[in-house]
Order: sequence, then C-alpha cells, then structure tokens
Amino acid sequence: MTTSSRTLPTIARAGARSAQEALLAPLRRALARARGAHGALRQHLRQRYLAPLERDIRTLGHPYRGGRRRAIFGTTLGADVRALRTWRGGSPRVAMRNYFNHPIWLTYRTHPPLRYAPSPLAELDHWVDNLPERGGDGVIPADHRKRRRARRPHIVELQHWCLLTGELFGEWERARRALPRAKGRISADECRAVLTYSRGSAAHFRQFLDPEVWDKVHYVFPAYPSQPETRRPRDRAFTILAIGDRFSDKGIPEALSAFELLRERHGAGVQMVLVSSAVPHGYRLPEGVMVHDTPRMRPELRSAIYRSADVLVELSYLDSLTCQIEASAFGVPVVATRIHHGEDFVREGVNGYLVDPPLHAYSEGYGRRWRTLSAFMADVEIMREDGRLRGVVDQVVDRLEAMLSARDELHDLRDGARRLHAERFAPHVRNERLNEIYARALGR
Repeated sequence: MTTSSRTLPTIARAGARSAQEALLAPLRRALARARGAHGALRQHLRQRYLAPLERDIRTLGHPYRGGRRRAIFGTTLGADVRALRTWRGGSPRVAMRNYFNHPIWLTYRTHPPLRYAPSPLAELDHWVDNLPERGGDGVIPADHRKRRRARRPHIVELQHWCLLTGELFGEWERARRALPRAKGRISADECRAVLTYSRGSAAHFRQFLDPEVWDKVHYVFPAYPSQPETRRPRDRAFTILAIGDRFSDKGIPEALSAFELLRERHGAGVQMVLVSSAVPHGYRLPEGVMVHDTPRMRPELRSAIYRSADVLVELSYLDSLTCQIEASAFGVPVVATRIHHGEDFVREGVNGYLVDPPLHAYSEGYGRRWRTLSAFMADVEIMREDGRLRGVVDQVVDRLEAMLSARDELHDLRDGARRLHAERFAPHVRNERLNEIYARALGR
C-alpha cells in the first residue's frame, strides 16, 4: 500500500503527539500526586488547627464565632509561623498558644517579653483565653492529642475564672456547680500558673477556689505602649470620651445622661465623642454628641480620639480595663465605676475618679442573684427604668464639674495618668513580671 504525500505530515504529527504524551504522562501523574498531597496537607492543617479552634470558640462563645475563618485559622498556626520566623533558640523556650487579635493581647506580638518558640520545641505553653484541652468537661470529647498537650507544662491566661470549669462565660451558676473541674485543672502538676488581669480579678478568682491552689493564681496588668504628650489648646471645648462595644452594661446611657446635664449648664463649651457600634436603632442622642460607629478602632482613629479627649467616662457594671489602660498611655484622666478591679486602673484623685454603682457583676450576687449573664443584663435594665442608676449620673456630673472648674487640677490628673501608666502598664513592666512567672513555672 502506498502512502500519499498528504498523509505523511499527519502521521508525523500523530507520532509527535504520541511522543509528547509519553513524555508528559509521568509529569501529569506527578502533578496529580502533588495535588493529592497538597489536598491531604490542607485537610491535615484544617483538622489540626482550624476544626479544634472552631469547636472551642463555639463552646467558649468567643466573639469570632460565626465567621472570620481566616482570623481563627491564624491564631494557632500563625503563632507557630511567627515563632519560626523570629525564634533564634535560647532559653527559656515558651510557646504562645491561641493568640487572638484583641487589644489586650496585641502587645504580645508587638512588644513580646521574649522570642516565643514554636510549640513543638517549647518547654512551656502559654495559653491565652483558652485551655490546653477541652476534654473532660462534658462538652467536647478529649482525644489523644488534646490529652497529650494537656500533659505539657503550661500557663493559662483568662479574663473570666468560669472558663476554668469548661462552662460558657455567661453560665455563672453552672460554673459554680462545676468548681471541682477547676480545682482539678489548677491542682494538676502540669498547670504551673493561672493568670488574670488585675489584683481585683485575682481576688475574684480565689474566692471560688480552694486555698491550697491560691498560690498558682497571679495577675499581670495588660500593657499598652507609651504615647508622646501633645499640647491641648485651652480655649477648645471640654471633650468627654465614652467607648463601649456594648451599650447597657457598659453604662453608656448614664454617660449620655451626665453629658446632657453638663450641656444644659455649659452649652457648646462641652462636647462628647462616643465610640460604639451598639447604639440601639432610634435611640435619641443629646445634641453635641459625635458618634463613631465602629466595633474596633483603627490605630489612627484611636490616637486621634484620645488626643482630642479631656476625660474618659467608663461606667461599666460588668468589666472594663482596655480603654482605661489606653487612656493612661495618652495622659487622659478617667471617671469609672468602682467594680471588682478597685483602684488597679484608676487611682482616686491621681489619674481620675471612681463612682460607686448600686450593682456590679463580680460581687456577692455572681452565680446567686444572677445565674447567668443575661439575668444580670436584665437586672441592669430594670434598675435603669426604676431610676436606681440615677445616683451614678449624679456622681459623674459632680466629678466632671470639678474638672471643668479647675483646669489646673485637670493638668495634674493628666500627669498622674502618665505616671500610673509608666508604673503599671508599660510593656517593659508587663514583660518583667511575665518573665519572672515563666522562670518560676520552669523551675529556674
């Protein structure tokens, strides 16, 4: 059989394609295996980091619940990646676990007490707002990996003691019933210390725990970097600052009522800046209030707002400390409620004033009068409607009137705020105390 000249190029092209396929087939198979390995790696990382965190967050009721998967994924894996980039060996080897991007803990990244080690190479784990294991609490079953990491020496840093029991933050009565779990957790040899954020918080922790474990409960004041001093023109309006991620229990209604009274007396010589995304729809705000509707301030906005403020009014009935620390860094006096922190963040007559509320959460009613956070919030609303929070408004007005009438005293309060910050809340102060706790935990 003869082959025409037209079919020869076709045969040549077919042969070339066959040769090309023969060359490419191994490459394609290798690429498919690589893709499969990549998928398996992604699945492993998801199971190792993301899924446990999502379960923990659902249980703890953390504010990242319901989304922000990228932020969640970055908490544990991101801490190890950052440690790999910055760690240069040395001792002690401490790993930062479960870091969240909250102002309280941001300085662990920007002003760390030491170069944190990757978790697999660490001698001590520092867990932030979480427990090294969530098994044994009747909520999330333990697995071998969780039991293994619970057996490593660790420090637990928490805002609320009830998380030690494995219960939700708002389930106060259930947490009191689950106290044996907290005792077992703290008394374990692997748990070297439990940290909280003030002397008042540590005292609140201890009243629910056996005296035999009190020596493991410590406090470390949060840190915020010192800020340069700025001049404030004397002829500008007296500016009151209020900040709250929630509305009712943060005392925002009382702060607004106090401002309204001052506005009636002093007119445009008094103004207010409110930073909150929680103002109820249709709520009537007094004239002269500037609202920044944001759940979290950007650094530029935070700096501009504090530098323009003459006083921070922080009337929380539950808990509040971040804004008071930031205010002291900027030299802004504070008027705050006297809650369980006592004078840890506001010294009477030094950097501000304290007012006495008729109730606050971390008192004798915790877990008894108020079985849940929701019950406490409802009680605050009832007392507000009955006029029993009016005394808070009157006390705030008296303190602010004193500041308005004595500008020299206001200058002294600003200086007192900066001194208190340098003494308690500067990053190097926090880091020295943390390094002492790390050394004790490692027996050095």
